Amino acid sequence: MVVPLTAALIDAAIACAREVWPAAYEPILPAGQVDYMLDARTDPSALTEYLTARDRWYDLALPAGEVQESSGEVLGYASARLADPQRVRLEQLYVVPRKWGTGVADLLFAAVLGHARAVGATTVDLTVNRNNARALAYYRRNGFELSGEVVADIGGGYVMDDYVLARPVTDR
Repeated sequence: MVVPLTAALIDAAIACAREVWPAAYEPILPAGQVDYMLDARTDPSALTEYLTARDRWYDLALPAGEVQESSGEVLGYASARLADPQRVRLEQLYVVPRKWGTGVADLLFAAVLGHARAVGATTVDLTVNRNNARALAYYRRNGFELSGEVVADIGGGYVMDDYVLARPVTDR
């Protein structure tokens, strides 16, 4: 089941990210970059901003039957924001490795599309590491096409070397 982030679930969301990121990125990023990026993206104060924002969303996949107020296991998460009136930027879509290929990502992605529809956006876009073959394959299966490339200095001596992918919000 997919639920919005709550204050009670922030610690569980952080634990999920700390499980997912090393599995997804240590094979393709320089040593230290995973921890550097995780520190920024799992700061509790940054996550708290999602609780009241009307232009960004942070959704969690919980085991079936688990209630939102629980602070239990998180199977994955997606964050997105309204980048402009017509475009939602999918910032993160991650699933714990033991649940890869089980449909959890599809549930989270459906929630992102629901947010995009609710605000009248026509496009969802994202950046993805050009060496992240698993993620690239997933996004292509879900209608995303290459729309650009970006190399961004993220500080700490690290860069993000990404493709920009986009797809229409409408169902395929």
